[in-house]
Amino acid sequence: MFVALSRQIQAFQLPTQLLHDLVPAFEQDISCTAQVHRYADEAELLDYCRLLAVEASLLHLYKINDQASLAHSDHICGALQLINFYPADLSGISPINISPWMPA
Repeated sequence: MFVALSRQIQAFQLPTQLLHDLVPAFEQDISCTAQVHRYADEAELLDYCRLLAVEASLLHLYKINDQASLAHSDHICGALQLINFYPADLSGISPINISPWMPA
């Protein structure tokens, strides 16, 4: 599996940092779910969202790697992640608490 992944990384010139970022994001998923962790502030939550932004890898697959497109992708992915969290947060079952940072 890793040999095949390595070939694709080279073929598409994928930045490996995007793949490395997934590991701490998955670790946070596991630990936050087990501990019902609440992020201390918006910055901590947004950093978690940034680590999950695998869509940037998809842009690189299509040779879209300009800074403006990557920045737009990061913002869209972060927003989608927050939207994904919000219903669970309202019901009280979410491992995060984003309510203090959401507009009323």
